[in-house]
Amino acid sequence: LDQSDIDEEGFRRGGVFHFGSITMTHEPACSATLRALSLAEKYGCLISFDPNLRPALWRNLEEARSRMLQGAEKAHILKVNEEEAMFLADASTFEGALDFLSKKFPLTLIAVTLGKHGCLLVRKKERMRIEGFRVNAIDTTGAGDGFVAGLLSSLYMFWKDLREGKTVPEDALRHAALRANAVGALTTTKKGAIPGLPTQEEVEIFLEGNPQ
Repeated sequence: LDQSDIDEEGFRRGGVFHFGSITMTHEPACSATLRALSLAEKYGCLISFDPNLRPALWRNLEEARSRMLQGAEKAHILKVNEEEAMFLADASTFEGALDFLSKKFPLTLIAVTLGKHGCLLVRKKERMRIEGFRVNAIDTTGAGDGFVAGLLSSLYMFWKDLREGKTVPEDALRHAALRANAVGALTTTKKGAIPGLPTQEEVEIFLEGNPQ
């Protein structure tokens, strides 16, 4: 991936731009990612970022944190797990990490994945905990990707409000979190990150059979 692969036309319509730190570990992919991020800002996209911490991919953890903070600084939505939140904030406690991230960055929403325990949505001083679903997990690869796909697709109709920091109805956030948990859970029931991703129909059937 390099800058020539980034098509500006795709950003002109606005919408949602989601990215992670994996493409920021080395050049030329890092410059391409930053170019895409710049275009997303230019055209008013809702920006979502997943640090997706993989220490082995970085030269050192200092560089990893610096790049991830660069991504978080531009994001409206930050998707993290507890470990990533504490790493980003260089905090010794999860609560301290959330406090740091909420104050340092102009984030509209922080979505914290809690594995089988579901997720926590943080919006300014408001918190919403949504329990997870019980499934027969075979492979957890891609669960985080599935979660964020479910979250962003569910919140798409509110992308302009989220970008501008406006309040999204609580029931819409709760529904989005439920769908995100469902997609993440279903992804673990098959081997492989991409093959494990469920269809929209599979998600709807699962939610109907597992009401919360």
